Amino acid sequence: MSGETIDATALRRRWLLLALVLALLALPLTIVARGPGIVPGDVEIMLTIQAWPSPALDQLATAFTAMGSVWPGEPVIAAVIVVSLLVGGVRREAAFIAVAALAGSINVLTKRIVASPRPTTDLVQVIQIANGSGFPSGHAFSATLLYGALWLVLPSIVLNQAACRLMRAIAVLAALGIYWSRIRLGAHWPSDVLGGILWGMIALSLLTALFLPGIPHVRDTRNPRPSAR
Repeated sequence: MSGETIDATALRRRWLLLALVLALLALPLTIVARGPGIVPGDVEIMLTIQAWPSPALDQLATAFTAMGSVWPGEPVIAAVIVVSLLVGGVRREAAFIAVAALAGSINVLTKRIVASPRPTTDLVQVIQIANGSGFPSGHAFSATLLYGALWLVLPSIVLNQAACRLMRAIAVLAALGIYWSRIRLGAHWPSDVLGGILWGMIALSLLTALFLPGIPHVRDTRNPRPSAR
């Protein structure tokens, strides 16, 4: 058995273990969030995030939410990334990003099972009205998958370390902005967003284990391939 195969097997187990650990955190939160009640602490945290009135912040939150929306935001961003990778000849990474983006749709099933309420105007400020159940946040779930997948593949396609770090930081900031925007706009409770992050990380961990050894952690660094430009 080659060293790369051994590394791939070990890494796959680690990703599966991470998915299990995250599931042990996500399941209790999901149980607490299920039904018509509000998770303790949600109102207080949300009021703190909304405490500073600012039209500029509200507009920024609206922009982040649009970026993570079902249409045209996230699908267009994902399509641009995937096409760019395909043009650059990195097909496995492109497939990984595409599957991660498409996997965001499975969040609808969890929402139906949990059937938890969204924030209401009698408790907090609701700047953007959203329909359907709250937990887990679809924006947070999808953003975790898309930008998490992008964060993972960047080292294999951007060999310049400074540029790679910058692009990874942008991916993280994009996801954080989307998380924050859903609470700022009153579209989701903080627990909804946390649930979206946890379940998104679980899905991302499982996908990463599935796509190994295509993820850069197991590449032979002595023979790096050219970056896509």
